[in-house]
Amino acid sequence: MHLYQHINVLDSRAPWQAFFNAWLETDRGPTRNIEVNEQWSMDRICRRILQSSEELAASTRHGGLGVVRILCHGNAGFVQLGSGFTEATAGSFRLLRGHFTGRFPRIEVQACGVLSSTEVSRERPHGTVDLNSAGHALMWALADAAQVLVIAAYNLQIHYPDGSMTYEGPVRHFRPHRSP
Repeated sequence: MHLYQHINVLDSRAPWQAFFNAWLETDRGPTRNIEVNEQWSMDRICRRILQSSEELAASTRHGGLGVVRILCHGNAGFVQLGSGFTEATAGSFRLLRGHFTGRFPRIEVQACGVLSSTEVSRERPHGTVDLNSAGHALMWALADAAQVLVIAAYNLQIHYPDGSMTYEGPVRHFRPHRSP
């Protein structure tokens, strides 16, 4: 059972396993699942995360965000979230600054191959590591905007129906470069 709030942001285009795992997580502690689609801006998504966090805090004794998970499709330098998640739109996550709490607050981007410098697929499930890839720049932008740890992966992510929400293969942690 986790002690701090978990907010799962699920893009409607995500694989069904992501929805299933998010649903399973609601039994483990204070969790809210938010479904978004291609019409949701990053600003709207962030405002909905805060609204869900406040609602969850009012109905339980668990205040503050512990983990925000973004569950969606992705690939080399690409995250399919809402109307478009880019370095420019990552700035909307500034709205979440100061709302994280707990020992290990973070944003987990659970999307395939975001950090890879080459495309991943079922035929090529392993991404390539290049610290100058577009995915690295995108995750740094997110960490700097939200001022919290961000985690993302290089490989194809297969969400097994065990609800564990674990990453497949290597991941990288992005701590904010600069403070507000």
